[in-house]
Amino acid sequence: RAFGRDSLSLRAANDLIQDGVTDILHLSEGFPGWRAAGLPCTGSVAVRRDREAKVAAAKKDKEARKAARPAERRPKVLGLYTGSKSFAVWPVVFQRLSDFGPKSVTAIEAKEMAESGKAVIVDVRPNKRYVKKHIAGSVNVPLYKAIQGNKSLGNLRNFFTGSFQYPTERDADFAEAVGKAVGKEGKMIILSCGAGGSLDTFSDKLDKNGDRIPDRYRKYGIESTSLTALDELIQAGYTNVAHLEGGDSSWNFMNLPVEGKRLTKPPTAPAFYIDDDLKYGPNADAVRAERAAKAKVEVDDGKKEEGEKKEEEKSKEEAEEKAEE
Repeated sequence: RAFGRDSLSLRAANDLIQDGVTDILHLSEGFPGWRAAGLPCTGSVAVRRDREAKVAAAKKDKEARKAARPAERRPKVLGLYTGSKSFAVWPVVFQRLSDFGPKSVTAIEAKEMAESGKAVIVDVRPNKRYVKKHIAGSVNVPLYKAIQGNKSLGNLRNFFTGSFQYPTERDADFAEAVGKAVGKEGKMIILSCGAGGSLDTFSDKLDKNGDRIPDRYRKYGIESTSLTALDELIQAGYTNVAHLEGGDSSWNFMNLPVEGKRLTKPPTAPAFYIDDDLKYGPNADAVRAERAAKAKVEVDDGKKEEGEKKEEEKSKEEAEEKAEE
């Protein structure tokens, strides 16, 4: 830097000095130095950067408020507590389950494991729903039980939420109840509820590389009663536990055995919903019969077509013989 560093401001200062102006000061580091000092700026770029800074500050504030949220929450209605124990909020449950990596099984896998005696299916839905219809051979240990004592707050909550069910509360002794119901036989405990829930945070859409795109509406997966119950068992020390994918809905869709007071006829499903071996699936027997009848018709049509073709060839040969005579 034998001659320093050239700049427009220094050239402008030189021109002013040549014109006789002596009261001149030079802004060290120029406009970047002004902006770095946090002094006010104007112009379209300044407005955009100011807006970006505000957005970044708001995002940081939102993250700080999320971090300050309590990890546990005690159920309450209109500011009045309805239980004696606090429970982990779903984002905390989701993170703990994601770190643990629980096993998930399909409906068919759960059926085979239960029939072989390797597992027991525990239905965590309320007892009233379980009695109406449930997985055959499953055990009912509700995560939410009927409110003991004064039910006023529970009725009030149901009134504001539009629920007509019997008021319930979280069972603080759920893990202990599961131990009593299942026993100490060393079987895997498969938890099931109505829909099953999910820890998957990705959508079915793919990016240009063929990878699944994160779903912003499923940042914490899909909350469910069975996943919440699964976390509670894990926190209580259970390790041989699993989650039924799709819950009772997937079990019913596959037309697997159910029990209960209110059994409905399985829905009719098109053939492409049936497994390749037709071992399971909605309306499997009807589809098998339909396929067999269709195959028989195809064979009969083939035989008929072959007979007509032979008759046609015979008639053609007779006509040729007469023409030669």
